[in-house]
Amino acid sequence: MSLDSSHPRGRPSNREGLIDAALLVLRERGAGRLTIEAVAERSGATKGGVTYHFKSKEALLAALVERSRAAAEAELAEAQRIATARGCRLLEAYVEVVLATN
Repeated sequence: MSLDSSHPRGRPSNREGLIDAALLVLRERGAGRLTIEAVAERSGATKGGVTYHFKSKEALLAALVERSRAAAEAELAEAQRIATARGCRLLEAYVEVVLATN
């Protein structure tokens, strides 16, 4: 676990690990079977530990969407950097970035 500087008193935060576990549950079982309990089981946390960070399934899904959005934004920024540096089309650079990260 890493220290989350936004967490009170600098205590370790398991939030990112819980998002990782939720993503695994989604991949394994589908969105319809994503539950706080399933994330707790998959992560090794307690249900209370999960609900400390995510008050509901919807909050957990929102965190997953936000992580995906941030990743896509970072990929696009990297593609723009590559396209500018190489003088190639943005689409070509974006495909290269996506393939390199998957």
